[in-house]
Amino acid sequence: KISHSICFQALTRRHCTPIYNQDDSSGVSSCCTGSEHLNPTHRVHSTFVPRHDDEVLLEIGDAVHVERECEDHWCYGTNLRTCQQGIFPSAHVCEIDLVEEICM
Repeated sequence: KISHSICFQALTRRHCTPIYNQDDSSGVSSCCTGSEHLNPTHRVHSTFVPRHDDEVLLEIGDAVHVERECEDHWCYGTNLRTCQQGIFPSAHVCEIDLVEEICM
């Protein structure tokens, strides 16, 4: 297995600016990193409290954009509520269908 610190050592943090559309009632968050617009790929189903600087706080219901998942079941991605980027265990998130998410 690859440790999560080794798996993500090549990834760097980028500037992230939250984007909120007051007319959007879907509850789906989005976020920009530099010129890149991120859409949610996963939803948090259990809280994860980080213990290290490279880990991301996840709270139940948060939408996240998972950029990469490693063999050791850690993900690199962005919490779209906080726009914090880093790593978190894949056991705390589940994949979402964006169409279903918007229609809820």
